[in-house]
Amino acid sequence: MDQLPQTSVPPVEFPRSTANAKTDDKGRIKLAAEYVRYFESLPEQSVFVTTLDRSIAEIFPIGLWRRMEEFFEQNESVPEIFMASKNAMRFGAVASVDGQGRVGIPAELRKALKLDGQDLHIEPYRRSRLQIIPQPVFEEMEAKLATADPVKLNEVMRAAGLPK
Repeated sequence: MDQLPQTSVPPVEFPRSTANAKTDDKGRIKLAAEYVRYFESLPEQSVFVTTLDRSIAEIFPIGLWRRMEEFFEQNESVPEIFMASKNAMRFGAVASVDGQGRVGIPAELRKALKLDGQDLHIEPYRRSRLQIIPQPVFEEMEAKLATADPVKLNEVMRAAGLPK
């Protein structure tokens, strides 16, 4: 009997686009389809939703979150890292992406970052996790970007070895 050739399924790359969201009445946000595909491609479906700095929420794949916990343990003598660790544990919780692409945001995290009832911006960060950026923080970031000197930005990137 002839066998069909085996084909390998390419891994799903980390998303590159940004999206907008709002929390629903149950404190969940709906993720864009490409984010959902990425999380579904991972060996473990759990995520850890938290904040490191009390201004931006983040969704970590659980495997990455375990590495973050090791990082915190190895660097707990550094005050800033210790504070980030405390923030993460204070406001974080394990969650999952449900069948409709929604992720629950812990109530204490929503309250601390004032996530309910406002526009949220979902952005990939360092090809490893998603950031949930509240509108006021997003506007502050945009204002800084808008005033950046484009000539200097290009010079610095070229000096750093920007790929051609």
